[in-house]
Amino acid sequence: MIFIGDHENDFVAEMEPLYLSDGTSLTTQKWNDERKTILRDALTQHLYPLFQNEVGVKQWHIFKAIF
Repeated sequence: MIFIGDHENDFVAEMEPLYLSDGTSLTTQKWNDERKTILRDALTQHLYPLFQNEVGVKQWHIFKAIF
């Protein structure tokens, strides 16, 4: 996995306002909890590995060009 470290929470915090509802009801709060879970899962299980693969491919092409 790409080294995200402490920045993972920063990424999620920046993205949450784009996906969360402004409502205050219990139903809205529960849906927002689901949205947070989905957002975190999308990042950690899909996007970060995709980014890692893309970085690896680019590094491989740079390595081949040098040697």
